[in-house]
Amino acid sequence: MTETGHPVMLLMSVWFGTQADKVYSYAWFSDSFDVSASCVVNTQPKLYLAPRLCYVRVTVVSGHELSSNDGKQTPSVYVKATLGDQVQKTKISFGSNPTWNQDLMFVASEPLYDTVYISLIDQVDDQQEECIGRVVKKLSEMNAAVKVPGTKLPVSFYDIEPAVESDSRRPSSRIKMKLATDQGYHVSDECSQYSSDYRAFAKKLWPHKLGKLEIGILGATGLETTNDLGDGQKTTTDAYVVAKYGNKWGRTRTLSFHQRGTSSIHGTFTTNVRSLHSEFTTTTAVSIKQRMFQLGK
Repeated sequence: MTETGHPVMLLMSVWFGTQADKVYSYAWFSDSFDVSASCVVNTQPKLYLAPRLCYVRVTVVSGHELSSNDGKQTPSVYVKATLGDQVQKTKISFGSNPTWNQDLMFVASEPLYDTVYISLIDQVDDQQEECIGRVVKKLSEMNAAVKVPGTKLPVSFYDIEPAVESDSRRPSSRIKMKLATDQGYHVSDECSQYSSDYRAFAKKLWPHKLGKLEIGILGATGLETTNDLGDGQKTTTDAYVVAKYGNKWGRTRTLSFHQRGTSSIHGTFTTNVRSLHSEFTTTTAVSIKQRMFQLGK
């Protein structure tokens, strides 16, 4: 019955499931029944697979038959390579056939769909620089270098595209480089003393699987109350746990954990990290800004 006396019918169904069900991460847990609808998303568990990282090596060897834009001055050229937000530069070399012999290192994430932009910059004077050409290369087109003793990467010549499309004065300008993705290394994104993964980017170099790590996080007791609503009264701690092993990150529910996860073990000296946090995002007070605290690790 509504306040005006009109009858209302509520159609509802009850369903019981386990963590293996797809809807588990979206379910509204009974311990958080008093959480506002806009904040329910902050109480839900999450699983994130971080992309694996790979080194990208651009070895700039030399340039051949380069010329300045005006065709009169002797060029003073350096090479600038760009991959996403990463920018690397070589030293300045003089003449039409400059030599650099420098390695420019980058880090890319899987899948290797990014593009490397290599620009040749002529330093006309202290106040002016001009681009005299560039080379564009996709990572998927580079050599996949898996470090094996005695192997060497091939050196190739690449035609330089003029900076101005209508410029056809330098059809024979080329640059000599070695371009490769160094997949035989592991790019560390965590403390080396407590690393959970030492595997190379190339899967064929991975060691055999040693076993499976299974972790069940059920709850916590004796937590310090950290949330203050502003009136001098403290509420209970809205805690959750973040666990990491390898490239897998898992976040439990807020207020009630009951989370289970598994990971494959490939190294005996790897470390599993779990940290306990508290947040303010479950409160219904709009004026309170989101704050997070790390309670332990």
